Amino acid sequence: MDGFVVPERLRACATEWGFAPWLDGLEQRVDDAAERWMLDVGAPFAGSGTGWVAPAVRPDGTDVVLKIAHREASSEFEADGLRAWEGRGAVRVFDSYKTDDSCVLLLERCVPGTILRELVDEPEQDEIVASIFRELWSVPVPPDLPPLADMAAMWSREMDELDDPLADEARSIFAELPRDATDHVLLATDLHAFNMLRADRRPWLVIDPKPFVGDPSYDPVQHLLNCLDRVAADPLGVTERVAELCGVDLARLRLWLFARSVSEFGGSSFDAQKIRSIAISLAP
Repeated sequence: MDGFVVPERLRACATEWGFAPWLDGLEQRVDDAAERWMLDVGAPFAGSGTGWVAPAVRPDGTDVVLKIAHREASSEFEADGLRAWEGRGAVRVFDSYKTDDSCVLLLERCVPGTILRELVDEPEQDEIVASIFRELWSVPVPPDLPPLADMAAMWSREMDELDDPLADEARSIFAELPRDATDHVLLATDLHAFNMLRADRRPWLVIDPKPFVGDPSYDPVQHLLNCLDRVAADPLGVTERVAELCGVDLARLRLWLFARSVSEFGGSSFDAQKIRSIAISLAP
């Protein structure tokens, strides 16, 4: 690789999310991984905010992807989930290792790699995402993956300083829904049309999952939040459509989406007016 580059999005996200010092040793981590797997590494992709991701070629000519992610709860079990899925609906992981501050993965390369969001309108995205969910949820749940309750507790903690009458209701939902779920599956938790790529092996493959184990009704939430304009225009109708396509309980999906919407109050990821209107429309 000629000249090491940190993409601007990764640099900005590292600053916003508090792991900017991790960038200081990133070039050495890339060199270590390239040496370990004897990779010819290309320039990084521009879109990732939580890790350094680049195309690479193995000694036998196989096109792969090298991913070096900042080690945190959201990246800790990515390789474990991908191994459990074994290429069913998601990219394959060929090898991986961890250091004290990084998760390093050698992944299947999606060709041509165009994101779903760029090729398909949102109503059709619903159908594709739902079909992938059903496949991901069908695998046996591997041991030692974190429960969805851990993620729900994280969202609750992030609302500690939120002074809003809806916050107490959202905290109660984050506490109760994981506890009373009757079905527990391997969840992607961050599956949406920006994290699905066109591939030659399968029409669409999931990248960048954040595996947890728990209620399948949670999993469509991130897809819905990435269809913000459409959901804000018809919160109940779109939520009902996605619940039916995914085969999940509408009442539970509605509660999950309400609580997650409230957890984004005051954040910078979504339009404040739209996220509040969704929460108000879905409030129990």
